[in-house]
Amino acid sequence: MDLLIGVYHDPRYLSDVEKLLRYKFPGGLESLMLEIPSDFDILRSVYSTVYGREYKFIGNTFYTPLAERFRQTGTTIIYGDTPLGIDNKELLDGKNYERNLYLKALRRYLTKSDDKYMIKKIEETNPVAVAVGRIHTDRIKRMFPNVHYIAHSPRNRFTRLFVNDSLPDKIIPVDVC
Repeated sequence: MDLLIGVYHDPRYLSDVEKLLRYKFPGGLESLMLEIPSDFDILRSVYSTVYGREYKFIGNTFYTPLAERFRQTGTTIIYGDTPLGIDNKELLDGKNYERNLYLKALRRYLTKSDDKYMIKKIEETNPVAVAVGRIHTDRIKRMFPNVHYIAHSPRNRFTRLFVNDSLPDKIIPVDVC
């Protein structure tokens, strides 16, 4: 891994992250790991078949467009987030889908299972660049201390409780509503 980017995954910052990656890798990016559930393609297919609408996850409006933009230029996209589970009836429940998705994400955050999964995925696939949520990247940086780390730094006090601005090599301030 040559570059770790800790993002605030808001669509407003999508083009900034894309520009940064294209600047850092002007000859093209061989592989990019993103915070997309590793079973995303299966879940998307099942969900659209069962409910007739697009499958969404936290970060859907950020990571999937970023993946498509780089996939079009030949970059191998690695889905680096914990699988949500195709047999998880809670997540496929159309009525309570959004609530269940956020509760599952909260459980994964509290147990740090996402971070552990991402670190294992980095070790297995050795992506050239990794762009995942800022909360995950601080822990990843501790496991890979020599990687160049660029991070969004939210100006919002609540969000700042979860990040450590002493770890990144470069900070990019962002406004968080």
